[in-house]
Amino acid sequence: DAFSKIDGGGAGRDANDDKRIELYEWMEGYKGVARHGFLALEGIENKKQAEELFGKIDDNGGGIVLLDEWCTFIKNAEVAAQTQVGVLLNAEESPGSGGGGGTKKAKGAKPPPKEKKPPPPPAEPNSFGLRVGKGKSGATKDYFDFASVFEPLCADTPEGERQREEGFLSADPNGNGLCSLAELENFVVKALVTKFPRQGKGNDMTERGRDLFTAFRPCYIRAFKDAADYAKDDGKTISGTKSAKQDDYVDKKEFKLFCIYLIIYAAMFDAFAKIDGGGAGRDASDDKRIEKSEWLEGYKGVTRLGFVALEGIESKKQAEEVFGKIDDNGGGIVLLDEWCFFIKEAEVAAKTQIGELLNMDEAGGVGKQAKLSGPAKVLGKQGSKI
Repeated sequence: DAFSKIDGGGAGRDANDDKRIELYEWMEGYKGVARHGFLALEGIENKKQAEELFGKIDDNGGGIVLLDEWCTFIKNAEVAAQTQVGVLLNAEESPGSGGGGGTKKAKGAKPPPKEKKPPPPPAEPNSFGLRVGKGKSGATKDYFDFASVFEPLCADTPEGERQREEGFLSADPNGNGLCSLAELENFVVKALVTKFPRQGKGNDMTERGRDLFTAFRPCYIRAFKDAADYAKDDGKTISGTKSAKQDDYVDKKEFKLFCIYLIIYAAMFDAFAKIDGGGAGRDASDDKRIEKSEWLEGYKGVTRLGFVALEGIESKKQAEEVFGKIDDNGGGIVLLDEWCFFIKEAEVAAKTQIGELLNMDEAGGVGKQAKLSGPAKVLGKQGSKI
């Protein structure tokens, strides 16, 4: 019953239940199972404790908790605490037949070896090849909700083309064929609010769309600048402006790239925000910078965001070396600009599908050619200089 209350985010059993609990479902629902009578579910006082407990239940780090894991964890906690329920649950482990035996296991008896769950399968790529996973080491629910609004505009399909036509018309209200950053931010907030409208009234009112707009706002200028750089700038001042050039706006043929870059930079920022402040989301602990201690505590939680720079880090020593690469000025902190540049540089140098997209604004004869700052080293499974 406790499992079902959390699975699917509902109070009962419905179509949302998929017989597994993801981290965001646990974070939303753990308070609702505190009085089910089990020690393992009691006394969780804050989100940090809740995250730590999820990690203990999900012992293979797959990012989901199945019913077997759930029951085993609760049972082991009762047995270890020698509660009355634990004594009953442990009767099957006692010597002799059940019922009258003690709670101690037979001397010298070894428990059967614990079967290891296979690692989670790779995330499925989206329409342009970004593989963002779910769960403890993947992206947050905020990211997936945000990305779901702009994914349809990235598809190379007639429907994708139609939605881009509508989207650009919305972003270009004066019809001059050019969109400023302010106009594109207005497009983003309208799109988010349309899919996630205001709900409730008074103190119970929620504005999911506006909350997502605010949460991912640091991404917009990065997506805008990269997309605006795609078309060749002829250096001429745009008619009707004092000094604006082509690279100061996003035009219609750059609009698809803008939507793609929104999603890519949102994933980069989601990973950054998961580490900043040591939490799974955005809260008062976030200060828009990652310190080394935060990185060492959180690097395992961003390995499935779809970026080669964050994959295959297998030890704290490797994590320290990666931090030093990102913090190239040795200031002891990593800012969002450094973070995004390091990830982008790694993708470009590794010639991934995402790297090719991120480098489209740098291609000779199309956009401006920007020289990369030198070889970076992606450690771990990649194991190669890039």
